[in-house]
Amino acid sequence: MTITPICFAPALAGDQKYHEQWFLVDTNNQRLTAEECRALEQVSMQIQFGQLQLRAPGMLRLELLLDVIEDEDDLRCQATDATGATVAAIDEGELAAVWFSHVLDRPCKLLKKDPGHPDR
Repeated sequence: MTITPICFAPALAGDQKYHEQWFLVDTNNQRLTAEECRALEQVSMQIQFGQLQLRAPGMLRLELLLDVIEDEDDLRCQATDATGATVAAIDEGELAAVWFSHVLDRPCKLLKKDPGHPDR
């Protein structure tokens, strides 16, 4: 499986609702490209106990809840891709940002598509 910035867990659960749910952005909320995320090839993933569990060499496991209803508006944001298209997203928090920043060796944040947004 080739890893891209938004290719977390597409085939792990066999459930399309998780396909391309998460993606990485830079400090300006610009979506990172696959070229910028080559280091993700070292990340292994599994789904267990309702969580997406991510591992990278030399790092502690990162666990993301799969089905969370976000009710905090301060976590909601907009991200853009290379074409300028915007997507409503939810910030997965500081722990995920630090974890992925270490993996990629550059500042970044992990976002997920906002399931409560009307275009979803």
